Amino acid sequence: MLTPPRAAAGGGAAGGAPRRRGEGSAGLTSALAVFAVGGLFGLVFANAYLGGLAGFGLGALYAVVLSAGLVVAAGAETGCWTAFLVLIAALIAAAAGSSAREDLILLSGRTVTATVVGKSMGPVSKGHADWYYTLRGPDGTTVPGGRLKLSEDGLATGDQVTVREDPAGRATPNAPDRVNPDGSLWTAAGLSGAIALAVLYAGLTRRRALRAGAGPPPEGHN
Repeated sequence: MLTPPRAAAGGGAAGGAPRRRGEGSAGLTSALAVFAVGGLFGLVFANAYLGGLAGFGLGALYAVVLSAGLVVAAGAETGCWTAFLVLIAALIAAAAGSSAREDLILLSGRTVTATVVGKSMGPVSKGHADWYYTLRGPDGTTVPGGRLKLSEDGLATGDQVTVREDPAGRATPNAPDRVNPDGSLWTAAGLSGAIALAVLYAGLTRRRALRAGAGPPPEGHN
């Protein structure tokens, strides 16, 4: 009497090795690392070109997706702590990226001598307040991009000041000696690298733990 063939051990496909726990997390972890860095720079440009409200909404979506992905890839405890630290680093990196973007735009702009036609004091925090100056360019029009911001009240109405401006108004005017994107670029790049490494480390550590807990494959499978 014929005996029916036995099913492949481990419940896998016939003739194939069984799938081990944790094998699928490597792809998810790599995708999360790419999303963490790529999404971060996407937020910088979204905030610049779509406005603050859209940037806030996309930022919240970024935080939720990244946090949920880390919990799945790295486990609840490790995922939550990693998400917390990564999101703090992402916030700092996004601010540095936005600053670098404005400086790069101003470097491609032009230098003008403008006249102060108005000024106002910003909110007071810890006994300090920034000052904002409305500027009029040599052609009699308001300097595009918004008001000049200084950390102290060093200008009076009618004073002249030299600034870098972007004719298209994509960046806030600033003093030429303060337009230097190098520090902000290095900060954004360094934090982005740290974010990617943190995501990879958390996810792959979890994967190794799952594989170790699964034990060796059943006999008969190489």
